[in-house]
Amino acid sequence: MKPMIRRVSLFCALVGLAWAVSAAGEDLAALYQKALKAFYAGEYVDAESDFATVYRLAPQAPYAADAAFKAGEAAFRQERYAAAVRHFSHYLRAYPIGSSADEVKIRLAQARQKADRIDQILPLPEVRTEWPRLVAAWADQLPLDYGKDVEKYLGSLAKNGYNAVVINAYKLPGAAPLTREEGPACPAGAYFASATVPVCRDQLDDWIANAHKFNLRLIAVLPVRTLVQNAAPEQWDRRFDPKTNELAADPRALDLFAPGAPERLAQIAAELAAAGPDAIWFGGDLEFAPDEGYSAGAIAAAEQSFNRPIDAPKLLAALSFDSGGRARQGLADPAFAALCEARSGRLVAVLGQLIAAVKKVHPSCRLGAIVSAAAVADPMAALRDDGLDLDGLAGLPLDQLAADLDWRSWKLTRGLTAQKAYASMSDLSAQLARVVGRPERGAAIFRGQSASAARPLPRWEIEGGIAAFMAGRTFGLVLAPPLAGPVAGLLTAPAEPGGEPGKTE
Repeated sequence: MKPMIRRVSLFCALVGLAWAVSAAGEDLAALYQKALKAFYAGEYVDAESDFATVYRLAPQAPYAADAAFKAGEAAFRQERYAAAVRHFSHYLRAYPIGSSADEVKIRLAQARQKADRIDQILPLPEVRTEWPRLVAAWADQLPLDYGKDVEKYLGSLAKNGYNAVVINAYKLPGAAPLTREEGPACPAGAYFASATVPVCRDQLDDWIANAHKFNLRLIAVLPVRTLVQNAAPEQWDRRFDPKTNELAADPRALDLFAPGAPERLAQIAAELAAAGPDAIWFGGDLEFAPDEGYSAGAIAAAEQSFNRPIDAPKLLAALSFDSGGRARQGLADPAFAALCEARSGRLVAVLGQLIAAVKKVHPSCRLGAIVSAAAVADPMAALRDDGLDLDGLAGLPLDQLAADLDWRSWKLTRGLTAQKAYASMSDLSAQLARVVGRPERGAAIFRGQSASAARPLPRWEIEGGIAAFMAGRTFGLVLAPPLAGPVAGLLTAPAEPGGEPGKTE
């Protein structure tokens, strides 16, 4: 039998066996014993098939963890390394404190080295667990010791009521080995968790396993437009320079219209998905400032819909901008509106490609996007000021749409007192509910202080804003940096009228 026909036959046999087991209620314990006999007899094809059927159909059975481990081992011994990665990764996500976890980590690293193509990795099986209402901590500052300190940190989050942790985890494409302030270099690039502390590839596995040890979901945030390290100049975006009234190269941002750019991003997204995070959120760099995102491809796309040439520098030079860089007049000009629509439409299309790339590798990975709270608060200006098509984003197959709110900046840019800021939260909450369609699909990211803040805001003030936003809604909640202490009351506490809502000593 030809290898391809044999492989198809094996796949069909696996599917047929799984259906028969499910429909007829065959004793999975007996199937597990049958797989063990095949494994120890060196019949690895049959053993892998049966072990995979067992752990997929009975993920909570006492023998399911061993079935996942031995399925990976059977695949490894057949030199089907990509399939071994799938089985071993499932083990660490579903059974992070299983008795074979340490051995699985070693075998997973070996299988990854031998699996030379990411697209050969078969889809990861879905772990049958419900995703509770999100209460996540955004880990901005990470400990340098990736051993006991990480375990202690995640344990304290779980103890205080969090059920998820968010980290900035993205691969630097083509980067040279990176060295942490302490410890060895990352030999194959790094997944950054902060500006100064890279998380090496194997350490990302440890983060996921430790998070699962405390029943925390791990959410990895993948930037889209600013992931341009080592990008060729022809992939740089362009922005308007008011000093010269010309469009200048912008090496800080990726031109989403550049040939190969979406494919490059999709490859990075797939690599991150293969690492096994529970969720991947895109952003929060999705917004376009009114003066950026004017590559040749963007202008060409705008001209196609506008049906006439567009002199972008002349057009932008004629617009008036406020002190925050927002184009106070703009969408009334059909040419500028065409440019905004071209940028936002391309962003939605690229995100669609990234979603497909993730789902190919990790079908059960939950997906989200992060947008600015300002865009949600004023949807009419979202396209003009932030280059975001909120309807287009909401129409993507995303599990969550998160509004990112820096509480201090929100007050200052709008000249609000604390009490007026609380009142504004109700309007913002209602608008987010309309955008996401289902409230449980929404999430609010609360940042208690800006990076330049001289001192943190008092806890009672942050809690007051959260209470005003969350009242009556089933939104998820992300705190960045997380508040110290228990957070259980933040999802249900109503806003108190007057004075200092939610003030605690």
